[in-house]
Amino acid sequence: MLNLNNYKTLILDLGGVIIDIYPQRVVGELHKIAQGSLSSDEIFALIKSKKLIERHEVGALTDDAFLHELSAIVNCSDYGAIRSAWCMMLGDIPTERIKTIEKLKKTHQVFLLSNTNGLHFNDIEKYLKEIYNMSLYTLFDKVFLSHEMGFRKPNIEIYEDVLLKSEVVPESTVFVDDVFENAKGAELVGIHGYHLDLNKYKLDQIFKYE
Repeated sequence: MLNLNNYKTLILDLGGVIIDIYPQRVVGELHKIAQGSLSSDEIFALIKSKKLIERHEVGALTDDAFLHELSAIVNCSDYGAIRSAWCMMLGDIPTERIKTIEKLKKTHQVFLLSNTNGLHFNDIEKYLKEIYNMSLYTLFDKVFLSHEMGFRKPNIEIYEDVLLKSEVVPESTVFVDDVFENAKGAELVGIHGYHLDLNKYKLDQIFKYE
């Protein structure tokens, strides 16, 4: 549990922590698009070997270039189908998580820090507009996105950039991420890291005031 009295600023991850994500859906759909020419494992191995996700998440690949490389892997020129497959990763944002963030904002600064990309971010913004009539920019006090910053977690540069642009005190700041390495990465710059084990807890279950 996180004692909120110990912190002034909370930084939250997006995928897994706020929005449910299902990476396996992407590979499964791409396998269908490839029409059996490649197994799911082979598709995943090619994506990994080309570092497509990492390059996309730091802006080294534009959205179109990313779709082009994915389309080449599965031998399909239908960018619309490729985009739909890629965004199948995204699930829902439960109402209780929205309410938790809104409650936290009454007593703390609450920032977002995400390894993400333009395709996913745009779809999440569309979802929030349609379901909750809001944006990540209104839900959070500040929004930090890897594909805009040019860095991704757990590299130290992304946490340094957050500190530079927000001017928060690291010692009174905590970063919550469902990936252990990302939570630990924040500690390299003095920010407290909290690993949210999604097998045990959800975001709305970890905060307390004492």
